[in-house]
Amino acid sequence: MVLDILATLLSEGDSTGVISARGLETGISQVFLCIYPELLGQKDLQDRLLEEILDYTKAVEPMDPDGRAYYPGERTWLARKRNLKEGIPVSEQVWNTIVSLANAPS
Repeated sequence: MVLDILATLLSEGDSTGVISARGLETGISQVFLCIYPELLGQKDLQDRLLEEILDYTKAVEPMDPDGRAYYPGERTWLARKRNLKEGIPVSEQVWNTIVSLANAPS
């Protein structure tokens, strides 16, 4: 909600409520923030605060009793880490198509 307010006010654009009422998500309001954390100093404090937020997020009871809570972007990061270690998974059908295209006469 805070990000919606900031984007709406800073861009003088439409809020999420106005955009949603249209039925199509077009003409969205965007704001880009660039932060250079080294200028803020206190790297140890920043790391501690970040860990505090992540710990709080991960402590939430998951919706699925056998599941777990993830912070935004964590599953993408875990998939990237796994793919770097094990390679990118590709279905056999897609791989066979790639191989056949690579072997096709030009």
